[in-house]
Amino acid sequence: MAELSLIVHESQQDNRIKILSLNRPKQLNAMNGDMLHELREQLDHLARNPTMGALVITSELTRAFCSGIDMSFVQELSNTDAAQFFAMLADTLEQLIHFPAPTIAAVNGYAFGAGADLALACDLRVAGASSRFRFPGPQFGVVLGTQRLSHEVGPSRARLLALTGQTVDAREAQQYGLVHQVTEDESCLETALALAATFIHMPSYTLHTIRDICRKDEARGESRSCANEWARKSVLEGDFRERFSQFVNQARDRK
Repeated sequence: MAELSLIVHESQQDNRIKILSLNRPKQLNAMNGDMLHELREQLDHLARNPTMGALVITSELTRAFCSGIDMSFVQELSNTDAAQFFAMLADTLEQLIHFPAPTIAAVNGYAFGAGADLALACDLRVAGASSRFRFPGPQFGVVLGTQRLSHEVGPSRARLLALTGQTVDAREAQQYGLVHQVTEDESCLETALALAATFIHMPSYTLHTIRDICRKDEARGESRSCANEWARKSVLEGDFRERFSQFVNQARDRK
């Protein structure tokens, strides 16, 4: 039986707070097709849980939250299959943005590419001091998560992060609005759970209305269809396999 890429826990303080933990240690939680399908299924399952009060997304690793997409997996895809993969990834991020309960990312280590987008899709973000964020997708021609990035940090900073692919440390991320709180690495999850406890007793209407107001520019249907299409079209422009291979080779040369 294949090892699960995701582990679901319950908070010991309040079982209405669920913890979804990424668990591909050898790949630093890099996202492949199986992990993506598993993530979609778990989000759908948790969304139907009537006792769900809050969802915390974290990692079983201390070195990485999610290092991005699994390069070896993507390199084996045709252009058409890659377009489908990234469109599904974009749709999954939208699924998380519109999750029926509040969401919190507890981030340690690398949050690159799809990992940074996954954290950004959560309502609140707590970062350990070692965390690093980067959005390299545009460097190999993929539009993924940019609308959410712009919504959360503003268009000027979103352009800077998306077009340059620069790496941002935890304190810079807090200044930019990528994360809301920075803690010591060992207390990151604990801090996220404490945040969830502050609103778990809030009346449902109040909680959902506040989230809806803050997502007013991200209407569920329109945002989701646009995100999917932007990802799909960006991959299908030109020869994705060629430019992705160039990106991977350049990344290896820099090591």
